[in-house]
Amino acid sequence: MRPDDRFFTAEARHRAVFVNLKLILELRDAILLVATLGGGTSGALLFIGALSLSHSRRETFALLLLCAVYALGIWAGVSLHRHAAKWTRLTALYLAFQIPVVQSAAFTYKLWAVAGYAFMYFPTSVAFGTDWFIGTYGELATFGPAREIGIGLNVVPIALLILLRSRPDGGQLGSSA
Repeated sequence: MRPDDRFFTAEARHRAVFVNLKLILELRDAILLVATLGGGTSGALLFIGALSLSHSRRETFALLLLCAVYALGIWAGVSLHRHAAKWTRLTALYLAFQIPVVQSAAFTYKLWAVAGYAFMYFPTSVAFGTDWFIGTYGELATFGPAREIGIGLNVVPIALLILLRSRPDGGQLGSSA
């Protein structure tokens, strides 16, 4: 066997594939850590600061609900970082809270951590549209300003959910792939 042939053996190819898969999974975990811990922390700080500006019980309750969802993101991120077994369920729940987008004069719900890109449908005008945001954003309102009725899906958490479920070992950190 020539010295150059050792790079083309089946064992060497297997090692190269394993290293590449490991790097891809580490990148995926880093993206999910930013989305959970980073988005949750920035959202919680943002809405805790807004609590001092609330003027009614309804506003305070809405802000506390949003803070609770962002606290769930922090918990999911810490569980991910500590390699806890429950991190996939917590992350999936946190991301699920970010998928629906509803806006109307009676009720508005938008919750985005890190980024959001929503495809919207407006039934009154039979039109489609998009709404995007980079950063952390949350809106939970009842009887707000007059808006066109719209429903939609935020595709960023859907993509992150697909990424979350893409792990060959079922999403458990610390186990070999």
